[in-house]
Amino acid sequence: MRIKKVEIARGACALMMAVALCCPAQKKNAPAAKEKPTTAEMTKAASEGDLPMVEALLADGVSIETKDKDGKTILALACAEGRVDVVQVLLAKNADVNAKDKEGATPLMAAAEDGRQQTLALLLAKSADVSAATKDGRTALILAATKGNLTAAQMLVAKNADVNAKTKDGRTPLIEAAASGSLNITQLLLAKNADVNVADKTGATALIEAARHDAMNIGLALVAKNADVNAKTKENETALMLYAEQNDVTMTHALLAKNADATVKDKKGKNALDRAAAHRAVDASMELVRVAEKASAPAANAAPPAPAAKK
Repeated sequence: MRIKKVEIARGACALMMAVALCCPAQKKNAPAAKEKPTTAEMTKAASEGDLPMVEALLADGVSIETKDKDGKTILALACAEGRVDVVQVLLAKNADVNAKDKEGATPLMAAAEDGRQQTLALLLAKSADVSAATKDGRTALILAATKGNLTAAQMLVAKNADVNAKTKDGRTPLIEAAASGSLNITQLLLAKNADVNVADKTGATALIEAARHDAMNIGLALVAKNADVNAKTKENETALMLYAEQNDVTMTHALLAKNADATVKDKKGKNALDRAAAHRAVDASMELVRVAEKASAPAANAAPPAPAAKK
């Protein structure tokens, strides 16, 4: 009986071994399947300039036109950060130099706005569109002027970027250059015949923007190019009012010499002298009074009117 039980046990063990051999259990330590590369990995690598990772991901099949959540391509991301080696590789693989993000911005705009000269040069060499504009009308040149990036502006102008391009708000490269306080870009644009008297939707011209920031040399450069000294904003503000209240005697004098109207009143009923006095701009106030007195002197010294003829 005992022998029989042993034989049964041996038979069961043999059966179990046979089953194990036929149906092996899953290997617990088997390597996991390779995860598919993600968009986040690629955009991060491009932004950080991790060229080996970018190349590895491209080799794994990640698209060269991969975009982040804002629609920026990896080329645009690399351009914005000045990742020259990554940009070179992407361009060599024919990445789209004119791809637009959700706002309509291109890699060229990213490079121009951030002053990335090397990446800008690479894009221009690939015939990137210098006339492309965002949904609100900003071009690469407008962005360069806004940020005061002179070299970027020079490179774009050399490629015939439109110096009179306008945003939907009417802002031009010249207006933005004056607002950013960039004399060099202002002079560059004026040399290329930028329209000195364009006004944005608020009525602000380049001269008025220069006055808002008390940019004397920019103001002088604009006046020398026949900027309208009597241009007014929708609030009836003039360059004379703005320069005078900041006590800029040089510009106050220069504007008055070009027949700026000191009698114009803003919407609060204040003229240039009123505003200068309110800001305790003594020197500018004295200049305004001096010119006003000089203008009225001939009338005060004029001969009295002839007596009326007797009837």
